[in-house]
Amino acid sequence: MRLRFGVRDEEAFHTTSAELVERFADWLDEREDYRTDPEVSSLLFFWKWSSGDGHLGRWRLPDIRECLVDFLASKLTAPPDRAREVPEALACTMIFLGEAAMLTKDSDPADRLSAYALELTEEFLTAMEATRPRIGPVPLPTEASRRAAAGKAPVLRRFAQLRGYFGVAGKPLDEAGGLDPETTEALLAVLRADGVLDLLAGVEHRQHDADVLALEWYLSWATVVGALRRADGRLAEGPTWPLVEADPIEALDRAVDSLILLSPLSFLRERADVDLAAYVEDGADRLLGEILAGELRADGANLDILAELMIDSANHGMPLSRDRIDAVVPDLMRELLALLAECGVLTLDGGHTTLVDGRPRQRGGVARLTQCGYRVAARRAEKFGIRVLVRPDAADTTAADLASLVGRMDLSGWFADLKVWAQDRPEPQACRELLAEMFAQGRPPIQSLTGLDLVGVAFEEAAPAQVRLLLGGPNDFAAVVWLLNRGHLEEAEIGAERLANARIQFLGVLLDGQGADTVARWVVDVRSPQEQLDFLTELWNSTHARTAEVLDAIGTAHPDRDLARTARRLAAKYRSRRA
Repeated sequence: MRLRFGVRDEEAFHTTSAELVERFADWLDEREDYRTDPEVSSLLFFWKWSSGDGHLGRWRLPDIRECLVDFLASKLTAPPDRAREVPEALACTMIFLGEAAMLTKDSDPADRLSAYALELTEEFLTAMEATRPRIGPVPLPTEASRRAAAGKAPVLRRFAQLRGYFGVAGKPLDEAGGLDPETTEALLAVLRADGVLDLLAGVEHRQHDADVLALEWYLSWATVVGALRRADGRLAEGPTWPLVEADPIEALDRAVDSLILLSPLSFLRERADVDLAAYVEDGADRLLGEILAGELRADGANLDILAELMIDSANHGMPLSRDRIDAVVPDLMRELLALLAECGVLTLDGGHTTLVDGRPRQRGGVARLTQCGYRVAARRAEKFGIRVLVRPDAADTTAADLASLVGRMDLSGWFADLKVWAQDRPEPQACRELLAEMFAQGRPPIQSLTGLDLVGVAFEEAAPAQVRLLLGGPNDFAAVVWLLNRGHLEEAEIGAERLANARIQFLGVLLDGQGADTVARWVVDVRSPQEQLDFLTELWNSTHARTAEVLDAIGTAHPDRDLARTARRLAAKYRSRRA
């Protein structure tokens, strides 16, 4: 098999890459000890062809690192649990190439390549998180307005219509599980009159056949969400749906999730377009993320720009001609968005019809989220791997929301939301609850320290007593530094070693979150040169593991050359002492 391709051998490369992925999938089916997604290997081969030496069978350790950490970490978007599968897939691909005798003689051994890919997992995840797309803060409508909008979603009304038609007794199904012709015709008449079948017009068959397929899919949708159920050879209303429907937000979430799961575009397209249809469906969550970002720009998401994004992505990920992708993807995307509009999460405004190659095509227009669409889009975008920061309406804000928004929105808005949240709580209770969220597990330490300062400003009288409750715990360092700096704690109360360790840990958080310049400014602030020298000596007496690292940072960024030299000398002496 030919494994080396030049940049002009695009068609041949895609053909071979697809064959390799298929063989890899067959190999995985025979191996119980490996469980991974074979499609990931196509990305590895694409990198080797487009950015490497073009030889799909020559792999060395530096290739593994460059492909995984430098290329894939910046190109892929996935939640952390899915992202962890990428190094595993690369590792399995190397074993497959080795066992298939496809690795060149000058490649590193397959087992070493595989092990190295796994060794890079944490570095890959860190690099991927650093480049993970972020959106927000996204202002959310009130829960009441979201619930009211969800209750008006067209799909929920149509589910209710179908339930009323089938009733508790239901309608009989034939041996193949289909409806009899009379029932089919009656339903087609109802849904055709309501315009539902126009949403699913992607099939180029005779109109009646297309409508029947569309009806079958819509009934499957209603069945998967629980509005209908198949039992004892009949199709009837689902008994548990009224409990779900009582919460329109939950009902709508189910409808959207089931819509994406059931792949309507793939179900209804001609065979030649099935792969592209599946590709567009897989991008549904990304589309919702792009529309969410459009709302933050206040101008919505331009549908032609969304189509170009999908086309560009498909051109990088699909072994099809650009002409075919350009012709099909925009229509598929618009069909998918029309179905999301059926769910009531967005509206499609504007647009016009134009002739392209003698056929009418929709162009232009803007997608806008509805009141109930913001939360749905944020949830699905998170599922895709986009980090979405939401700002609930002030009436619905929680302490966790306020803590998450620290440093992510303007202070005037943050304090305004805090005022609404705290208005019905005694000040000590509000302060205590907010502090607990500021230091919740998993929150970035620099955000916790910033939040602590904001809590002190908001609850000036109650804060000192509440911050004292942190002493002796995992956040002792933050409490010590905060209380001491504001005159609510005496050095004699805690001892020199505890104070030095607290300051080193505090400065370590500043170093990680804001860099050496911020650390140096904190040392210089309101201290004379002699006081700074005494402070550096105090830090040198710390037993904390990051002492030398912090002193090095001060030595790098301190504006006074003599004090910077002193900090570097103390760091070297500290390392010698520890050794």
